[in-house]
Formats: sequence, structure tokens, C-alpha cells
Amino acid sequence: RGDQILFLPKIDWVINDRHTLTAVYNRLRWDSPAGVQTQAVVNRGRTAFGSDFVDIDTVNVRLNSSFSATALNEIRGQWSRDLERQIADTPDPSEPTTANGFPPTAAIASNSGGITIGKPNFLDRAAFPDEKRWQIADTVTLIRGIHTFKFGGDFNHVKDVKDNLFRNAGEYSYNNLGAWLQDFANQPGRCASTFNKCYASFAQGFGLTRIDFSTQDYNFFLQDDIRLDSNVTVNFGMRWEYQALPEPQLPNPALPLSQSFPSDWNNFGPRIGFAWAFGENSENVVRAGYGIFYGRITNSAISNAITNTGVPEGERQFFSSPSATTPTYPNVFSTLPAIGGVSDVIVFSPEMQNPTIHQMDLIYERQLGRNTVFAVTGMISVGRHLPTFVDTNLNPPSATTTFRAIGGPFAGEFLTFPRFAGPRPNTAFGRITEIRSKISSEYYGLVFALNRRLTNGIQFQTSYTYSQATDNGQGSQTFTSANWPLNPFDLELERGLSTFDIPHRFVASLVYAPGTLFGLGGDSGFGRAILGGWTIAPVVTVQSGFTFSPTVSGNAPSSTSTGILGAGGFNRMPNLPVNSFRSPSLFNVDLRIARRIKFTETMNLEFLAEGFNILNRANFTNMNTRLYSVVTNITGCSNAAPCLNFDPLFDTPSGAGNSIFRERQIQLAVRFQF
Repeated sequence: RGDQILFLPKIDWVINDRHTLTAVYNRLRWDSPAGVQTQAVVNRGRTAFGSDFVDIDTVNVRLNSSFSATALNEIRGQWSRDLERQIADTPDPSEPTTANGFPPTAAIASNSGGITIGKPNFLDRAAFPDEKRWQIADTVTLIRGIHTFKFGGDFNHVKDVKDNLFRNAGEYSYNNLGAWLQDFANQPGRCASTFNKCYASFAQGFGLTRIDFSTQDYNFFLQDDIRLDSNVTVNFGMRWEYQALPEPQLPNPALPLSQSFPSDWNNFGPRIGFAWAFGENSENVVRAGYGIFYGRITNSAISNAITNTGVPEGERQFFSSPSATTPTYPNVFSTLPAIGGVSDVIVFSPEMQNPTIHQMDLIYERQLGRNTVFAVTGMISVGRHLPTFVDTNLNPPSATTTFRAIGGPFAGEFLTFPRFAGPRPNTAFGRITEIRSKISSEYYGLVFALNRRLTNGIQFQTSYTYSQATDNGQGSQTFTSANWPLNPFDLELERGLSTFDIPHRFVASLVYAPGTLFGLGGDSGFGRAILGGWTIAPVVTVQSGFTFSPTVSGNAPSSTSTGILGAGGFNRMPNLPVNSFRSPSLFNVDLRIARRIKFTETMNLEFLAEGFNILNRANFTNMNTRLYSVVTNITGCSNAAPCLNFDPLFDTPSGAGNSIFRERQIQLAVRFQF
């Protein structure tokens, strides 16, 4: 269940004939008990869902000033707060709890995909985030002959508070349900070979629960639009951006890269474009443009680099197999124990830069008749300095592992892969994850469009896009990962089709709004009153499926880290190209039907019915990507001679819904306009 309340007052004040002030306040409150988990099937106990709360307040003020017919100014200011919280639900009376009043997470693996009970390991999130923003921007427009100059600046100050300690209530992992039941029952003599503790591993988070930091963005621009004649316009511009990151809060003396954050000053973005109309009635238009655009270093990455530096004051994660000193379920440590292992840390590369995008397009438009336009557009978007996350505390692979494939496309074959083995170069730390700006991407697209403005009750828009998107390992995730590439010493292994590659996409929309319903009603006033005022608007979308890479579950024996290569990266099949498989194509039809009843020239009542995916087609949005699993405990397979066991569910659908494609949904509405 989710309850949302929106409040949006707006004031427009014409101060005088030169100045107009506009103010808008947006207030949102969202309250969703047990609403953190929203997917159709949840592998969690009901008391482990978590409740979701959002408070948003935003005030925007804008002053438009006209000093003369050729001098204009717009100044905008914003204050906003976004507070998002996720709180653990009250435990069931039968659940054993610890001193904090909550049960620890118990994750149980099984043939059905696993189940998690207890307090989720990511809760509580008292502030995730509590973000406050102060922003002011000003734009000046001057018209001088054939030139229209625009220049201005933008200052944006953001303060973030994060109050969330991962695994703060402890986390137990079990290989099967029976093992957990034995610990739950707490019977003497159970699991005697493992200190009378049946769990596979225990983890708990310690240290900071709350951090706060601020970023400042400074942006300035200058633009000149030159109208050479009635048919030709040329545009020139330049924009400069700088993102000021905070200072490190918990630098580690043993880790120099933790003592400084990047500062990228050279973010100059030139822009150039033109438009040319030609033909007897200027029915042909050619437009072209090029620009360089910059993205931000995400505040989530900054947050992780602040807290994960390996110092005792920061966030620390304790991991252990059952031992004489580890807790007995459901107990947890009250203070940080002596950590026998080493800490994972996150740092910025000294060469870190803001993401950069080069965008180009060339458009030809041809007017067909009075209200119909045909257009062809060529687009190129090239990304550089995109972020990735690389474990730098690894030696190059020094060994190999030979797997025997059981079933699947490589049945009976022996596959040999490199293996990362031996100790880490810097034994004082575990994974040293470096946030790097080393990813590049390329997108090429060709779009054909045919559009008609509303004429005689008919309007349509159609487009077909043929494109290709490639990159060398773009993860596109919010938070950092410990290690993204399969092999950190060979990023070109990640080169291939992008997860955003959709080679074919067709979209068509129609608005049919005749004076009467299918011509019925004629010219009589009564007939039009009964059968007039209808609008029918379908939207059809057809596109290629999404790409995915075949994966492997399990780890190479005797390796430095996890995964098929022992590097801890994205665990896909090393001998297959990245994103070498594609899901089925998607087909969707939406439909809107409306009837407007007109009372007077200024008053009418409209009834609407809207259907999404009205054919109720199952558009598969997730696929089973596991091709093989590493096995050592079946006949002919061991640590010395591991096998890859084929998963018969590979390349079969595992989900049919996301935020865009869903099951059939219908909504009804009534709108009164006066």
C-alpha cells in the first residue's frame, strides 16, 4: 500500500509592465507501510519488507524582467529538501531478537531461489538521503541587430546526509533451510563439526551510521544566435562547468589515494549549430548541431569514498565462518571484534574526470502538404570518461583453471581460463576499489519520422529508429561495486554491444477526434450532442529485446577473490562476447478513449478511460542469465578438476514487468474544466 499527498500552490504576480514574479511550492508526502519490496514475487518473510517514507519540499521563484525591447533578464532561485527513509518492520512475535530489538538477517539458499527472514541487511535507512539544495541561476538576453546574445550562470549547493549502516543488525547465511531450522531450534549437539553452529557465514557492520557532506556546482555559459537572413540561422556557444567535491573526512595514512578527491577544472563545452530552409516555399529544412556535455560525479560514489577508507572510525564489515568466537544465532556482537581479515576500501583515481558526452545530429525535414512533415535524422553520441570500478589490489593472473562443461553449448569440452591466485599486493587491505573514468561508449542512430498536426480531427506521429550502441563495460549503476570488469588487466574484454543497444524501435501514435463518432450524428445539434466530443488515441510500440551476458555462479578454486577468474568482477562466461544474447522483442499497445460534454463555451465535463498494454502481452523484461554453475561435489568433479554444470533455465524469461512495460492496466478519470 502507498499513500501519496501532493500540494502545489502557484502564484503569478505581474509587478508592473516590466517585471513578473512567479513562485511555486511543491509538497509531497509518501507513506507506504511494508512498501520497500514492490515486485510481484518477493523472496522475503513478510516482516522483512521494510516501510518506505518520502518527504519532499521544493520552492521555486522566478523573476522575469524586460528592461527594453532588446534586453531581458531571468533570475531563478530554488530551495528544496528530499528526505527518504526506509524503516524495518516490527518483528513477528515468534522471531528471536537481539539487544537492538530486531532479528538479524537470515538468508537461506535453496533450490527455489532462497528466502530471507529477519531485519533486511540494508535497513534502517533513517536518511537515505536527507538532501537539501540551494540554487540560483541568472540568464541575460540581449538583441543586437542580427545577433541574439544569451549569457548567464548557475550556482548549485547540495548538502547530503546519509544515515545508514549496512548489516547493522548482523547477517547469517545458510546453505539450506534445514541448517537454519537447526540453529533456530537451538538444540544441543547440532552441527558438532562446526562449533555447534550451522550457518555458513556471519557478517556484521560497525562504525559510522551518519555522514554529511556538500558539493557545489558552478556553471557559466555564453551563446550567440545569428540570423544571417530569413532562411539561415547559425548558433555558437560555450559552457564551462565545475563540480567542487568535499574534502575527505576519514583519510587513511596508509592509503595516499584516500587523502584527496578529484578536481576537474577543464570542462569546457563548445556548441555549434545551424538551420537552413530552402525551396519555393521553404518546404525543406536542414538542421545540424554539435556539442560537448558534462555529467557529474555522483554523490553516492562520493559517499562511499568518504566512509570506506579502512580506518576504525569509518564503516567496517566483519565476515567470518563459524568459529569458537563468532556468535550463535540470533546473537550479534555488541562492539567491533578483533577483525582477523582486512578491510575493503574505495578511492578515487588521481586521473578521475567528469563524464563527457559528444553529441552530433543532422536533420532533414520535408513538408508534405499543409500539416504533414517527413524527417530523417542521423545521430551520434560518443561518451568518454564514463565511470567504472576496478579492484587495483590484484596481481596479474598467475595460474589457470580448466573446467569440464557438463551439458549446454560446450558439453564435453574442457575450458581453460586464467585465474587470479595468491596473496594481494598490498596485504594491509582487501579489495582496493578505484573509481575510474575509463569507460567509453558509442551510439549511432538513424530515425525516420512522419508526423501530422491535428487536421480534420486526425493527428499522428510515427518514427522508426535503427541504431547501434557499444561500450567497453558501462555498468550504469547508482552505487560503487567492488570490481566491475571480468579481468581488471584487460578492459577490452568488456568491449561489445551495450546493455542499451536497441537496434530496432517503432512507435506510432494516433489522435482521432472527429466532430461526431465515426460520422454518426450528422449535422443535427442533437446528434452532435449525443455522438460528438469523442477522442480515440492509441499508441503502438514495437522494439528489439535487450542484450544480456551469459553468467556463471560459483568461484574458481584457490583464487584471490570470487568469480570464475578469481578477480571478483562481473561473473560472466569469459569465452563469450559481452552481451551476446538478446531477449525476445517487445510489443505494446496503449489506448485512450475520452468523451467531452460541453455545457457552455467555458465549461465542459470529460470522461476518460485509459488502458496500458491493452492486449495484455507478456513482454519479458528479465531473463535467466546463468549459463553454468561451478560444481566440485559431483562424480568426476573436484577442487582439482572443477566442472561447469549447465543450467537448463538459461535464456528463459524470469520477469515480465518493469517501470515501462507491465501487465494490462486500466484507469478511469473524470475532469471538469471551467
